[in-house]
Amino acid sequence: AVSIEEPIEIWVTVPSDDGSHQEISLSISMRTPGDDKALVVGFLFSEGIINNIDDVKKITYFGPVTEPYSIQNQINVKLKSGDSINDRDFQRHFYSNSSCGVCGKASIQALEMQHNPQLTKNGFSISKEKLCTLPILLRKAQLEFEQTGGLHGIALIDGAGSILVIKEDVGRHNAMDKLLGELLISEVHKSAENMVLVSGRTSFELVQKALMADIPFIASIGAPSSAAIDLAKEYNMTLVGFLNQSSYNIYNGSHRIT
Repeated sequence: AVSIEEPIEIWVTVPSDDGSHQEISLSISMRTPGDDKALVVGFLFSEGIINNIDDVKKITYFGPVTEPYSIQNQINVKLKSGDSINDRDFQRHFYSNSSCGVCGKASIQALEMQHNPQLTKNGFSISKEKLCTLPILLRKAQLEFEQTGGLHGIALIDGAGSILVIKEDVGRHNAMDKLLGELLISEVHKSAENMVLVSGRTSFELVQKALMADIPFIASIGAPSSAAIDLAKEYNMTLVGFLNQSSYNIYNGSHRIT
């Protein structure tokens, strides 16, 4: 079995002061089809364009149906307000997807323009024993990866070490957006009271997206980047890397591990 990779083009429709509507193409990226609405909602949230699901009026697919999968690869989000669509957002140009020429300090400042994370120091904790069981739980929960071997997985996990939500995608940033979007749409689990586990490495972009949701703890099977570590330290987020059944590295925030 082979994982499917198809483009998705995200459009937003925003109302104007004169009663008309403006349609804007925001982004084109490659993704694994499925959970597209969660992906789009999570993307708009992590980019600071929406604050919650109440900002969204309607989500619709449009454009040609592509074969052989019979899917549409364009999606339009009708927003209730156009206040968040401004020059700052477009100048930023979603730099987190390709941070060429943007130093870590500038990246942190750009995040602060969108959202100032407020992490509770003692709002979440997990035991080291439970932490070391998570890689096996994640692998067992990655049903698409089991079939294809080609997808990243990101899971929301509670303090008891249970997986609450898991999302998969060919792009790790897409998997995170799908997770955040699912949390906004379902309104069942609170991101600030749980942690996330990443199947691969932790980039600046993943830490940034997690901080947009005030997630206090991010762990990964692989390594974090220097910019990811800097960002975690800036907001006192717990960052763990190289997590396996017997050990892990703590890069910041050891107080959340008991």
